[in-house]
Order: sequence, then structure tokens, then C-alpha cells
Amino acid sequence: MTYGWAILVVLIALGALFYLGVFNPKTNNVCSASAPITCTDVKATGTSLILSVGSTGTTTATMPAFGSVTLTEDGVTKTCTVGPTPDNVISTTTIGLKTYTCPFTGANKKFAGSAVVTYTPIGGQSHTTTLSFSGTVE
Repeated sequence: MTYGWAILVVLIALGALFYLGVFNPKTNNVCSASAPITCTDVKATGTSLILSVGSTGTTTATMPAFGSVTLTEDGVTKTCTVGPTPDNVISTTTIGLKTYTCPFTGANKKFAGSAVVTYTPIGGQSHTTTLSFSGTVE
């Protein structure tokens, strides 16, 4: 009888932990790039991927366009295209939002991806760097 009560208490405790989401933690949205490109935030909602990007010390910097942003959602690789804002130029003075249309399958799914950014430093030649991002679809 005592073992039965102990097992019941353990099952209730495990049920409470599952209910509170202890075994399924939320993944923070993270975006990173190497200098001189700055990526401060990423947000995925419905069919949109929004990146907050900027650059410093460059004459030009551009995000990829038309299928150059790839991501993985729940182990499935997908391709994103330029969204409602066709401008793929990254601002050299402020952080700006770049929107891509991506085929997300639903909220609370984890995603990760990357994009190749082309930039030209002041007085330099053209270079490329990879911008990486990950998080949870809202």
C-alpha cells in the first residue's frame, strides 16, 4: 500500500512538471552575424521571417533575395523569398527590418537558418559573411 502511494505522488509530480512545460523549454530567438554586419533580433510569425539588421563601416551591404535564405523547421529544410518589402539593401546608419516569406507550419515550432550577406567596407573590396538565426515560431 505504501509503494502505491509513493508511485502516485511521483506520477502527480511528473504530471505537474509536464503541465508547467519544464520538459519543453522555450527557445529564445537569436540572430548573429560577424562585424561589420549587425543582427539584433529575429521573429517568425505565420508565414513571415523578420530580421533586424544593419551594418557599420561599409559603403554597401545587401541581404540575399529570391530563395537565398534557408531554414530548417522541425528537421525539414525550407527556402524563404523576399516578402512584402522587396528592398534587400541593409542600412549603413540604422538597424532596419528585412521581411521574408517562409512556409512555416505552425506556432511553437523551432526553426534555425542562415543567409549570406554581401558587403563592401569603406575603401575596400566586396566580401561575404553568414548571418545565422534561430528561435521559435510565434
